[in-house]
Amino acid sequence: MLWFSFDMKAQTNCDIQLAFANTWQQSKTAAFHYFKRNEGCTGSFYVEADLLMFQTEGSCRFRHGNSIYTLQEKQVAYFRKNQLLEYQSHQQPAACVAVQVTKDSIISYSKLAHHTAPKEGPREHIMVKEPGPRLLNYFESLQAYLRHESQLDEGLANIKILELLFCLSGSDETLLRLLMDVRDRFCPDITQVVEENITSNLSMRQLARMAGRSLSSFRRDFITIYNMTPSRWIRIKRLEKAQELVKQTTLSITDICYTLGFESIAHFSRCFKSQFGISPTDMRATQLVA
Repeated sequence: MLWFSFDMKAQTNCDIQLAFANTWQQSKTAAFHYFKRNEGCTGSFYVEADLLMFQTEGSCRFRHGNSIYTLQEKQVAYFRKNQLLEYQSHQQPAACVAVQVTKDSIISYSKLAHHTAPKEGPREHIMVKEPGPRLLNYFESLQAYLRHESQLDEGLANIKILELLFCLSGSDETLLRLLMDVRDRFCPDITQVVEENITSNLSMRQLARMAGRSLSSFRRDFITIYNMTPSRWIRIKRLEKAQELVKQTTLSITDICYTLGFESIAHFSRCFKSQFGISPTDMRATQLVA
């Protein structure tokens, strides 16, 4: 059983500020965010621009596909743009500072620092690491603006973004290289196409056509966002919905099977048992006994 909740309709194509809106106390600054939560919470958010997150208190877990990352207090995490993340904070106070670094900010920094973008190569989706003294001081300075009601105006916000990049240039070339890679690989509307058709019995080729991509481009971009193949992700989401319907409704197993787009009862039962260790019929029987 997954410990991440996932609300596809609520979270589709939301930026981090909107995604945390119902669970975190946050600032209203466009590029800078301060989140604080006194109780544990789960959810998901779509990363629209490259993001650096500094955990000021407590810890938080993130999942990208099959990969799980833990951000501990006083650690910093890099999140690549155009990916969907699920998160969980523990049952304890937790707070973090997040900074979105856009392409325009990178271009401004490049002109001032005469720093060119790195050559194309592999690019990490997520990186968690210990910040050096300069980066630690930078994030602590941000908290003076974001922890209370005072806000960064647009001019000061732009200066603080540039300060971050100059800070990284002398202390963390790895993070700077990741932020300097401003390649635009794809349009993010792929998430809307897939999530709106999660229960439809559409082929990968049909989904790719709806997203305006070739089949190979669709698969590559999907893996970048979700960190797993389209077929595996769709199967897992359908099975999670099937488990919910088995436990919480009186729909027959046959109706659940075909409603969620499985090709046959036998195929559905095999997939269900492989995912949850029990057949849908046996799970329903267990619920009735309980």
